[in-house]
Amino acid sequence: MKSTRGMLRSLSWGLLSLLLISNGCEQVRAERVVMSLAGHRLVMDSGSPGGEIAFFGSIERGAATSLRGEGYNVVMAILGRAESISIRRKENPTRGWVNFVDIPSYYAILSNNPLHQIAPESMLGHHQLGVEHLQFIPENKDAVSPAYLSELRDALIRHKQQLDLYRQETGNITFLTPQNFRGEIRLPQFSPDGTYAVQVFLFADGIVLDRGISAFEVVQVGLARSLQPLAFAHPILFGFMFFAVAVVLLIGFLKLAVGETINLFRW
Repeated sequence: MKSTRGMLRSLSWGLLSLLLISNGCEQVRAERVVMSLAGHRLVMDSGSPGGEIAFFGSIERGAATSLRGEGYNVVMAILGRAESISIRRKENPTRGWVNFVDIPSYYAILSNNPLHQIAPESMLGHHQLGVEHLQFIPENKDAVSPAYLSELRDALIRHKQQLDLYRQETGNITFLTPQNFRGEIRLPQFSPDGTYAVQVFLFADGIVLDRGISAFEVVQVGLARSLQPLAFAHPILFGFMFFAVAVVLLIGFLKLAVGETINLFRW
């Protein structure tokens, strides 16, 4: 009898412990972010200026969770497929090439407020939120000085920013109500094709309360797919070729217009 009573008592304490642990987990995850993309496939060709995908989200709160006085902040990170890029300084080619591996071909940060107002730098760095916190890993790290790596990393980021492939936008996420938000993911014309990862972070009081993950696919078709490698590898040459083609088309149009005018005068 005592043994049965002891077992029941132990079972009761065990169930109580599980309930306490469960309630503790609910307190930690009291707020949850839910985000949905308006589409999961973006098709772009040479005639389109780019593309965009709208998204909508909401913050779900537990029944015992009160609305935070300072409100919520949402940060979204969009990363294109990973790629490897070799880079060196033209002014000093003797220092050799450095190959950065697994860097995002596209990187964008969207937020409703400036990042420095949302979380401390240590938190942003931990989640790689902001171009200054991106971690580029070289293959031959030990063979290159940290200063040279930092110099090449900054140059690569500037190059990506000039192509509009690395961007940081504040205010692109708008809260419609204290718990519902929306925004748009914009991509330039020659965005790399492939799968893009979307990470959404819910912040309050400088800490991450929850995070969600989604994805979409970019498909380049027609002439855009053929010109994409040239646009990335030689942007200046690509711009010159584009300008030259535009001038030739304009001259052809003017010749045609003048010729038609002369024919009309002959009548």
